[in-house]
Amino acid sequence: MRTHPMWRARAAATLGTLALSTALIAAPAAAQASGAPPATPVLVAPANGGTSAPSSSLSVRANDPDDTSLQVTFHAAARGTVEPGAGGAPFTFLVIPDTQNYVLTTTNTPLLQAQLQWIVDNRSSLNLAFAAGLGDIVDNRLSDAQWGRATTSMAILDNAGIPHSVIPGNHDYDLATGDFSKYNQYFPVSRYRDASWNSANASYGGYYGQNQFGPDAADRQNMNNFALFQAGGMKFLTLNLELNPPDDVLAWAQRVLDAHTDRRVIVSTHSYVTVAGALSNQQLRTDVAGNSGAQIWQKLVRKNCNIFLVVNGHFTDGLDGEANRTDLNDCGTPVQAALSDFQGRPNGGDGWLRWYTFTPAAGTITATTYSPTLNQYETDADSAFSWNYDMTAPADLPVVGQQNVSAGAVASAPLPDVPAGTVVDWYATVSDGTSTTRGPTWSTTVQNPTAAPLVSDTFTRTVGAGWGTADTGGAWTVNSTTKLTAAGGVGRISSNAGSTLTATLPAVDTPTVDAQATIALDRIPDRALTLTTAARQVGSSAYAARVIVNPNGSFSVHAMRDGTALAGGTVLGSTLTAGAKLRVRVQAEGTNPTTIRARAWLDAAAEPTSWTATATDATAALQQPGGLRVTSYLSSSATNGPVIVSVDDVSVKRIGEEPPPPPPNVPPTADFTWQADGLTVTANSSGSSDTDGTITARAWSFDGAAATGTTATHTFAASGTYPVTLTVTDDDGATGTITKNVNVTAPPPPTGAIARDQFTRTVASGWGTADTGGAWTVNSTAKLTVGGGGGRISANAGSTLLATLGGVSSSALDTTVAVSLDRMPNQYINLSVVPRVVGTSSYGARLRVNPNGTVLLQNVRADTALTGSSSAGGLLVTANARVNVRVQVEGASPTTIRSRVWLDGTPEPSTWQVTSTDSTAGLQTAGSLRLGAYLSSSATNGPVIVSFDDLTASAIP
Repeated sequence: MRTHPMWRARAAATLGTLALSTALIAAPAAAQASGAPPATPVLVAPANGGTSAPSSSLSVRANDPDDTSLQVTFHAAARGTVEPGAGGAPFTFLVIPDTQNYVLTTTNTPLLQAQLQWIVDNRSSLNLAFAAGLGDIVDNRLSDAQWGRATTSMAILDNAGIPHSVIPGNHDYDLATGDFSKYNQYFPVSRYRDASWNSANASYGGYYGQNQFGPDAADRQNMNNFALFQAGGMKFLTLNLELNPPDDVLAWAQRVLDAHTDRRVIVSTHSYVTVAGALSNQQLRTDVAGNSGAQIWQKLVRKNCNIFLVVNGHFTDGLDGEANRTDLNDCGTPVQAALSDFQGRPNGGDGWLRWYTFTPAAGTITATTYSPTLNQYETDADSAFSWNYDMTAPADLPVVGQQNVSAGAVASAPLPDVPAGTVVDWYATVSDGTSTTRGPTWSTTVQNPTAAPLVSDTFTRTVGAGWGTADTGGAWTVNSTTKLTAAGGVGRISSNAGSTLTATLPAVDTPTVDAQATIALDRIPDRALTLTTAARQVGSSAYAARVIVNPNGSFSVHAMRDGTALAGGTVLGSTLTAGAKLRVRVQAEGTNPTTIRARAWLDAAAEPTSWTATATDATAALQQPGGLRVTSYLSSSATNGPVIVSVDDVSVKRIGEEPPPPPPNVPPTADFTWQADGLTVTANSSGSSDTDGTITARAWSFDGAAATGTTATHTFAASGTYPVTLTVTDDDGATGTITKNVNVTAPPPPTGAIARDQFTRTVASGWGTADTGGAWTVNSTAKLTVGGGGGRISANAGSTLLATLGGVSSSALDTTVAVSLDRMPNQYINLSVVPRVVGTSSYGARLRVNPNGTVLLQNVRADTALTGSSSAGGLLVTANARVNVRVQVEGASPTTIRSRVWLDGTPEPSTWQVTSTDSTAGLQTAGSLRLGAYLSSSATNGPVIVSFDDLTASAIP
């Protein structure tokens, strides 16, 4: 067992404290009181976590029980200019979950890039110390296209100087040979060793094969590496291990740890904790004898007491890819482990990220799960959790001011001169000449002074003719009171083909303005639609930003003088879709000449830092203040009009001034009605409302089953009372939720029918619940789904895939089902209909379909063929052809099994094609019903999609 020096130091400190306490007990009471230290300084201003103007002061109240004169010293620094977390400020360690499905297609890659850019943009607010990749960088290790997308994306962190590391997953190298040439080509040691972020606070440490701490048994380059960083006055080491690291890699890891006993250690590896929250026993490699997650714990983690956190990816089950657990190491201290893998979610992972916030003052670490592309947090127990972790005293921040005050008085110092938007961390110390007391660390964000807007409109009113009066800026003048209205939190323009429609506000008192508006279309036009936002409208002339939306959703931006484009062009990489918000910004600055600037961007993305179009102009009539005008023109050739243009969040301010924040959004109100028809409930959410906007999304949960839409239908498995929850989301992202209980009663089953299923539902994970017979149990929720009118099995080579109706129990069952294949396999495939399943054994029929379409029908006990087989009268199967299979299993000691098959649309055979008997003990009783498929392990054209349909299972009289 290895004991970390910091724990030995704490033990010594404890003994010292006990000795000091004993001395104090023995000392006279008067001597104890005379040297009392100052009280902890009390925050006066600014509010912790709030904002400050540049001219603000830092202020605290100082006090002391036995001294009247005190010296207050202020320490402060812009976050990011000193060691992250110095002074006890919270800092973060971030993990980048599996990226393989982002780089699998060019469609998904922009989500990864947006995710990584969000990390860069929020580095300061997160106080980011380090980021670690969790492996499976690509989906196909041989694809240069995928590696290219991955390396280009990760360069976003490189170029921004974000300290980070990567590790390989099972998709990144050859598990049979250990070859990692592509990984080494795109993510070599040199990329991290020579990175711009290497500094005193964060640096690449080394790799397995460097012989850095003694001889290494192999050279795996950047497959196994470590990095060093400092934060919160603490020193950290992140140890990054390849999938299933063999013993020689763990021996190297131990040498790294032995050389850095003063470091707190985070281990990153691809496979450690499973979705179920267990330490993994999975071993995927065949090139070496690797170690599973459970073995990594036993051989490395548990005996090194400075390892406090292990993070991994890899494991996912449909939408589920999170888990966490705590284990006690050999020192009796907890080690936290956490899985985060979102590759099973839509669009490659929907941008979900995980970070861990260290708060030294509280001694806690908090996990946060967030998607910047969805702007959503997850708050379940595997997504948002925290634990206690002992952290040492924080480091000092620079001194920015000092003041002598009387006890009980307020001391102040100027806020450091930093740019607007900067987060400043600060604290104060109070000294009485003998003792010094340090206060907690606070933070404030410096902002520009706010100014009242010249124009502001959030359209919270309803006007049936025109746009009414803006919140600030006067009354709108429109050129059509029938086509311009205000409702639902927006100003609406019903833009029909060939018409120019305008809304204008009066002139402001300055020629130097910054105008913005949010625009959305209810549909993409089939011809060009022109949207113009004028920042200076003087009579019929204007300086403006013009956006032209094309039928494919692409759009261009120009700086305009009247109808003349002065500068601009197409906005590359952005596509507008129906309902999506587009932000437009235009500035008109100065006179003789005037500078016009314009840009537009999707509201879901960050505002660009540069202008798309910049031009100067000195047209005489426009060298004066003007008003604001919004104009829409739909091409006269358009045939899918009117296009409803929604305008919102209009503002005009002086350049350089920030307007006050908009009024807080009022969340929407959720409500619904419902009706039941047997076990089926239809719910209608049209009664939901949003007083200051529109409802953009509706999500249903029927006792856990999800649905979307204004109305939703769900069929429950059995009679009873069930909760139904509706969550509505408005156009500002706020939500409202309501839950109601619904009552359903199952209709009586058809006479004689024990099980029936026509698979008319859609289930993305598993087979759901049969029409009659209860819920299906499957052995793979990813490969067994329901859709297109069938229970689908995505049969991959070598896997046995099963669906079982455990609610069926019969010793005499007549079962009929239709089955089809989406393609003919290039090796055989077995299709199983099993009317009696008892424990791990069963009776049923197996239909073997060969690549040439011929079939072999056999009765089976488990996987053993019983006496007799049939070619089904020369039956030939083709892709997508439906084949009916009927199997009877009845009796006991012996049990009789009968089976026959025929093409759908032809008469059912009048005799059984195969009949068998068997008396195996344990099977002479009632059992459940099962369907299954097995594709030969030699097949190379899988997966073959097997569809089961029209299942009926009736009791044999």
